[in-house]
Amino acid sequence: GGLRTLYIWALVAKLVLLLVLLRLSPGPNYTAFANYEPHWPERGSAIWQSRLSCMDVGHYLWIAQHGYTPDNPSNAFYPLWPAILKIQGISASSNAPTFAALTACALWAWSMSRLYLRIQKRFAEPVAWATLLVFLLLPSSIFFWVGFTESLFLALFVTYLTSLNRTNRIPALMAACLLPLARPVGICLAVIPFVEWLRGRSRPFQAVTMVCFLMGFGTYLSMMRAATGDVFAGFQAQQYFINSPSLSHLLEPGMVVSQFFRFEELHSPQGSMLDRVMFLGSLALIVPATRLRLSWGAVCLAIIVIPASTNWFLSFSRFSIVAIPLWVVAGIRAAKADHFLLRVAVGYGMIIQGWLWWRFLQFQWAS
Repeated sequence: GGLRTLYIWALVAKLVLLLVLLRLSPGPNYTAFANYEPHWPERGSAIWQSRLSCMDVGHYLWIAQHGYTPDNPSNAFYPLWPAILKIQGISASSNAPTFAALTACALWAWSMSRLYLRIQKRFAEPVAWATLLVFLLLPSSIFFWVGFTESLFLALFVTYLTSLNRTNRIPALMAACLLPLARPVGICLAVIPFVEWLRGRSRPFQAVTMVCFLMGFGTYLSMMRAATGDVFAGFQAQQYFINSPSLSHLLEPGMVVSQFFRFEELHSPQGSMLDRVMFLGSLALIVPATRLRLSWGAVCLAIIVIPASTNWFLSFSRFSIVAIPLWVVAGIRAAKADHFLLRVAVGYGMIIQGWLWWRFLQFQWAS
């Protein structure tokens, strides 16, 4: 009962905080707005809704409207989310950023309800509420509520995990096909069926699941080739962004370590202390996740280390919020924690998220 009440109060407090800051925010100035390409609206000055279109949102809305084109920075973003925005007619709406945010909120709410039921069944009700509280307090969890792709990826990941032990596993296979189309780390989730296959668990199903992941990734590559003439256009587009993310960085462990110790500001594109603290916290949870299930630890290692290394920790706080098994482990621990400490965590969580949200609305670095 206590954790449920705390979660409800924290949820209400977060909603009120973000809405109040949204109302108080003057919005981005024209210089900040003009420096982000693409932005929304594409032509003219910033308007009220432009504050919800910063960073990735502008790219997704642009892809939904225009598709992929050769030598375009937007090619770095994956197609499933803009396809949904286009099919729903959101991208062509005069309220596109708001409708995209509402769609993301709906996906987040569905994911949380599905995750709650699964955790309650496997562990206990207090653990379920504690896990939802952890998701609510993650510093970059504000991006579940705007037009980024995190909520979509979360919904697919939840669908996959919660459908594995059912008689009807078709939802899991469908999610496996779609995850590689949602985010770069989508294909990394193929580690789960691979590890389960090695352990001899439902080998025919695990083999089919791996094929589904590969089909999804193959579909992504085919789409890029059809639209741009280059199957690797998405990878090459990374050169337009800070740190020029590349898989080749995995072959430079010395540089990765050097970048980790590059402390500049509390949060910035490069040298973010927040991103590095989140990385250490995530690493600390991998071993407990492995004890719960070997494939959980393996997949978390992949979706934590690969983005951190290839992008030199840029935006790690946001990338890590979809590592579901880690936050389930954190929920298990939080369920045993003193409630006073949890209330303190809620307070600090609101402060950090309010600060990041204010920066986002001003078109300052918050990702």
